[in-house]
Amino acid sequence: MADDTADGHPLKCPVTSNLFMTKTKERQDAERKFLYAKGGAVVQESRRLLGDMRNGSLPQGGPDLFLLAMSQQVGQTGTLMLTSVGSENQTSTHRQGWAKEYGARPLLGSTLMRRFAYGGALLRMLKDTLAFKPDYIFAGVEGPFALVYFLAAALLRCPFVMLVHVAPDQASLSKITRLCNRFVARRADAVIVHGPYLRACALGMGVRSGQIIEFDTGTDLPEFEEDCLRDSTLSFVFAGRIEAEKGVFDLLEAFNTFRKDHFGKLIYFGDGTAVDELKQRANSSPHAKDIEVMGKASQNVVFFAVASATASVTPTRSVFPEGRCMTALESLALGTPVIAPNFGPFPYAVKHGVSGLLYEPDQVSSLASCMTQLANDPDIAKKLKLGALEAQSRPAQFTSFTEALAFATKACEQ
Repeated sequence: MADDTADGHPLKCPVTSNLFMTKTKERQDAERKFLYAKGGAVVQESRRLLGDMRNGSLPQGGPDLFLLAMSQQVGQTGTLMLTSVGSENQTSTHRQGWAKEYGARPLLGSTLMRRFAYGGALLRMLKDTLAFKPDYIFAGVEGPFALVYFLAAALLRCPFVMLVHVAPDQASLSKITRLCNRFVARRADAVIVHGPYLRACALGMGVRSGQIIEFDTGTDLPEFEEDCLRDSTLSFVFAGRIEAEKGVFDLLEAFNTFRKDHFGKLIYFGDGTAVDELKQRANSSPHAKDIEVMGKASQNVVFFAVASATASVTPTRSVFPEGRCMTALESLALGTPVIAPNFGPFPYAVKHGVSGLLYEPDQVSSLASCMTQLANDPDIAKKLKLGALEAQSRPAQFTSFTEALAFATKACEQ
């Protein structure tokens, strides 16, 4: 997608100095109040991550990074209100403030009761936010939830920053969610996006380039001796959440098709709701001896397996609003080609025929064909490995969420 900068790269300072002037309130740093609305279970997360006063180094990536970076930005004297959406109402305190989960999605009850719960949660969000009177609102939620926080920010005349970690305009999202996302993104004081694909999504939704703050975390990987990686066996590795939407069953079906005529093995790493079902299906496969579902493993074990593999496979289905696939980027950094669907963030990371192979999304036969191609043509496997080693991601404006967050907060204070 075309950018509106002169050289196609992000601007050094995309937020103009007067962007927040109409909404910024003067307040001493020690009294600043932050509201951070995010996905996940913030009550559990805050208990685990903010349970004491120790502040260690931030993780390189993963969901913990974003909450810890926000906590670091708030500091020891500010106040942080964390919110999320879950199946029931929960509240807890942490060392910087408190966390609230709104029961907008109850597990049981009639359709009418669920709608009442959803509407009631939206009203409580608005009421609690107005009572808290934050100086900054950072919204990493979607649809009507993002709209409520935007409305609260407008009423309180405080800066509103939208955080985009997944595709906000994906066709698989409901129409109302996409409409709300577009409305809020265009009117936000700033939009923090995770990587080039989400930057393109924001531009496509009508967000001005000057509103966008882009960050992209790097890869911090161990080095392995080349000799210890040599393995003549064709192997494919999946590393990530074991979920149907992540395509784990598509990959299993594609491997069974591939294995009818070729030798090879398939290894899964990760945890998730579909682990047990995946193990059952793998054990029932006629090629069960060549399939391993390893579950959760240490990073070094996973990295070694990926570095040793013929290819890393990221078979995400198109219904999942993928925003950035860390596994694909880490695999390329390890010199391992990636097989990925041709949609969303994957074409931004994987160049077909150069550093990996792209297949038709949700098409098992297309995925199996890519696996077969590597088996039938050893030369292309070598070529893709060299391409993966040479692959370089486009430089982002900031290399961490912490930097992007600090920049947005500082802009609010101007």
